[in-house]
Amino acid sequence: MPRRMGRLVKQSGILMGMELGIRLIDALVAVILARYLAPQGFGLMAFALSFASLFSMIPGFGMGSLSIRDLARNPEQVSHYLANGLVAKAFLAAFTFALIFILTQFMGFAASKTLIVMLAALLMVVETNVVFPLGFFQAAQRMWTVALVQLAIRVGWLIAALAVIGMRGGLVELLGSRAAVTAVGLITALVLIDRRLQRIRWSVNLRFIPWMLKSSFPFVLFRVFSAYHLELGVVMLSMIRGDVVTGWLVAAQKIIRVFQFVPRSLYEVMVPELSRPSRTLRTDILATLTRSWKYLLLIALPIAGGTYILADRFILLLYGQAYAPAAPALRILIWLIPFGFVNSTLRAAVVSVDLERQTAVALMGVLALNALLNLVAIPHFGLVGAAGTLLLTTILTFLLQLLLLRRALPTLGFSNGTIKPVLATVGMMAFTWLSRDSGLVYAILGSVAVYVGCLVLLRVIGRDEWSLLNGIVRPKAIDERA
Repeated sequence: MPRRMGRLVKQSGILMGMELGIRLIDALVAVILARYLAPQGFGLMAFALSFASLFSMIPGFGMGSLSIRDLARNPEQVSHYLANGLVAKAFLAAFTFALIFILTQFMGFAASKTLIVMLAALLMVVETNVVFPLGFFQAAQRMWTVALVQLAIRVGWLIAALAVIGMRGGLVELLGSRAAVTAVGLITALVLIDRRLQRIRWSVNLRFIPWMLKSSFPFVLFRVFSAYHLELGVVMLSMIRGDVVTGWLVAAQKIIRVFQFVPRSLYEVMVPELSRPSRTLRTDILATLTRSWKYLLLIALPIAGGTYILADRFILLLYGQAYAPAAPALRILIWLIPFGFVNSTLRAAVVSVDLERQTAVALMGVLALNALLNLVAIPHFGLVGAAGTLLLTTILTFLLQLLLLRRALPTLGFSNGTIKPVLATVGMMAFTWLSRDSGLVYAILGSVAVYVGCLVLLRVIGRDEWSLLNGIVRPKAIDERA
């Protein structure tokens, strides 16, 4: 178990570092392009990219997630999944292009705007095709390859954008250069698979492709849920209460989104890790989940508890007095962080024991309930109603996944390892509340000190944790204990 947890922590850390690097580069490019293109051009590019992203689940179609899970179990099937997956994705890409083009004509876009949208669609399709082969390295737990290729693509995009700006190019050149850089990343990923994982045999099985599409469909529904669960309340709040109130909700959500890369990285690492064949697979999954929950809650609970107390001060610091009404929403939404962290581990475990179909159906039910509750809550409670609905359906998602997983793992419980982090957080929140009117830096640093002190007093950090940390720094230490 120390060996497995050590791998999880290290591989997750690599992906989290990659996500941070990508976000920083994207933010830098966005600032540069916003200044260069001016609001009108930058807005058109943002619209084209957002419009194309609405259809990204079609060429993606969940085949990457399916391949990661299955190849972790049977790595000899790399060529089989790659060749047939790329053929299927080519047909899906053609369908996506046709659909987007028809919609641009139906919506009456000008020829110049249609060109920009179609270039954005090309970029979106190429990006989904890069993610697909890189998933094979995730299955093999070679996260460094994934991180380096993705970061290289982003650096290439930054260089290409600066080159286009230097030549006084426009949107067509910018999007075209980004698509070209991403295509180079796709070719690189394929070459690396051929050289590092398995010699690619380009044989197509016309019976396997329909099976692959059918088996991938639950993962498409996972993406639908992830894409629309957060956004549904925003859209409905805007329609019912107007743009000002919606702005307050989005301001609070933006703070939560800062932490979204954590559960995403955990999911991507845990699926192949938990899917690997083992004589004690179910015991390993139980132990991994229990330890993961403990460590995740050690991080998530103090963030949620401290932000709950200091929500109004964070809102004023980040957005100013005009967004002060967003504080109540932030106090509700901040509790999405611990549930979101834990939900990512549950979903990975669900996939590893082949319960993705039942889970996908349950998630679609939660999405429908989210819409119904928003219809009731927003007219009566406005901003707080939308935030409360999102938290309630997130908790429901947690409970449903836990119940489904207990079919395969009857002894699975959630109390182990969670009581002491909760007690430490309560102690920290008491200090935060008492110091809420002092300087913000003092309140934060003091709260951190109190939280660490509570962890020490409650003996939360024990021999296993020190062994894990030691093993991360010195991998041989893990191997010796395994």
